[in-house]
Amino acid sequence: MPHREEHLRRPVNAGGRTGFLALCGIGHQSATLSEREPFHICRKDLGGAVTFFKGLPGVNEVVLVATCNRLEAYMVLDAGVDAFGVMKAFLFGYKGIDAQESRHLFYQHHGSTVARRLFRVVAGLDSLVFGEYQIASQVKEAYSAACSSKGAGKVLHKLFHLAFRAGKRVRSKTTIGGGQYSVAGVTLRLLKERLDRHDPVLLIGINESIQIVAEGLRAAGFERLIFANRTAVKAQKLASRCGGGEWSSLEDLPGLLARCRGLVSCTAAPGAVITAAHWERCLDAARPGLGQGRTGPELVPKLVVDMAVPRDVEVVGKLADIVRIVDLEDLKHLLDNQERDRLAELPAAQSLIEDVVTSFQVWMEHAFDPGVANLAKEYERIRQKCLEEARVHFGSEDQEALERFSRQIMQSFLKVPARTFLDQGRQDSKPQGLCRLKKDLAATSRTCNPINATATPGERGTEGNETLSAAPAVETCTPTCRRNEEEHHAR
Repeated sequence: MPHREEHLRRPVNAGGRTGFLALCGIGHQSATLSEREPFHICRKDLGGAVTFFKGLPGVNEVVLVATCNRLEAYMVLDAGVDAFGVMKAFLFGYKGIDAQESRHLFYQHHGSTVARRLFRVVAGLDSLVFGEYQIASQVKEAYSAACSSKGAGKVLHKLFHLAFRAGKRVRSKTTIGGGQYSVAGVTLRLLKERLDRHDPVLLIGINESIQIVAEGLRAAGFERLIFANRTAVKAQKLASRCGGGEWSSLEDLPGLLARCRGLVSCTAAPGAVITAAHWERCLDAARPGLGQGRTGPELVPKLVVDMAVPRDVEVVGKLADIVRIVDLEDLKHLLDNQERDRLAELPAAQSLIEDVVTSFQVWMEHAFDPGVANLAKEYERIRQKCLEEARVHFGSEDQEALERFSRQIMQSFLKVPARTFLDQGRQDSKPQGLCRLKKDLAATSRTCNPINATATPGERGTEGNETLSAAPAVETCTPTCRRNEEEHHAR
């Protein structure tokens, strides 16, 4: 659903300089893989890249997010600085690439639309696989690298912390990104559905996908995991990271195939790792079982999942009738079916994200204004006091909704009435507007108890709840403020 851009270049105070929030990037939605490849930055190099980027003229803050599917720069720039111009200077200075001819592949956002974009990314709504959950950890890694290189400042710290909150909220309140919406996640689900927890599972390869599957199986109660790799030492290390298990080199592959009931392979080998010859030797090794009533399919793994490109598992001739293989095309079909179900929850996810975008907008409006920041603290004090009074009248299942509702009310007060008072105050004298609002806050704090609103000062309600009349006294108006206020009412 498209959103109208708001506050495109709302100024912020960054280190004493007026600037604005901006994003410039290239991703799978704007460019093909071959078009993105020249601009790719390895995640291990992010710290040095951020340091270089931060040193460019006009850059106050920066966080670089680099994954297989995107390169995005979240920035606070000096007023008048072009976001793509800064990105172009970075790519030329850091990678020696002139991005001018590729300008049409890059997208730009400003102000609150930067927040909306980042929140969607962290929630998995803008991923190549809709709802994939690994992107959240990748963004956290990018943010950590920027923090270590002192690239992030006040604005980006707030932006990214809210992004992680938004992603967590979408994943906890919807089924989007619930942990199975990636190739590794679907593989894990298939294994748990089709195998018994006591079945031995052979895992071939050393990479993040295999580790995700292994950790998921271990958490589901699978105890007989076998790790195999061309280098046995690497298989041993991965087994240790995943809670233990057997480990082996691929030299004993036929014997391993004969022992396991589940197999997952995901390597970067240029050709088949498990060939037809391996299967024949596997059947030979297990053939004595035929005399004990076992059939052909019982001598080979019950489920074989091949996640590699090109494929790791070769099955030809009669073996195709015995060995059942699920490859990437099958997994993509399962993902497509799940995506249709998850798209039904997209409006709910967008609504959750918009709540956090609103929080960021409100924060941006008052974070650099000392007067409004003080008002925000006063609002928060009143909100907490009112919540304390009201919580005892609601069940435990209503507490989260009550918290969310009270925050929305406070954000609305900050966004409209506070700005109105301050704008009026600036026309005459800023303290006048502040003092008038403080008087209203004091009156509100004396009567904000939703249960005992009519109680007199110091009284306790029938439920034993003290009213809010004992709120701390607010700062009194100065004579100048009072005189300005009298003149205002006279007008």
